[in-house]
Amino acid sequence: MRSNGIEIKILIALNELYNNPTPIDLTPQEAALYWRRLVQPAANATGLELVSPTLNAKKSAVTWFADFLKECYDKRNNSLHPCDIELSKMFAIHQYDWRESPRLLWRG
Repeated sequence: MRSNGIEIKILIALNELYNNPTPIDLTPQEAALYWRRLVQPAANATGLELVSPTLNAKKSAVTWFADFLKECYDKRNNSLHPCDIELSKMFAIHQYDWRESPRLLWRG
């Protein structure tokens, strides 16, 4: 797939839905619903590789992601909108961390 001359290969969706309480962010159950009804079909229809919802090392993020995976797995045999987490070719994992002391790199 191309957009403005740039080849698009992957679809990343559902970023950091564990940071805010609902209704700002989706519950894992709501996310799995949108995932199986919208995100997976969009990736399939466009031929894009699917990337999982984002995950980081915060306990709330790990819990949210585990609940999302369980909900998706539980809906794997849904006749109308099955959820297939194995369609995700990559997991989106990121961590915000600062362990270095600020250093003066340049003096003018």
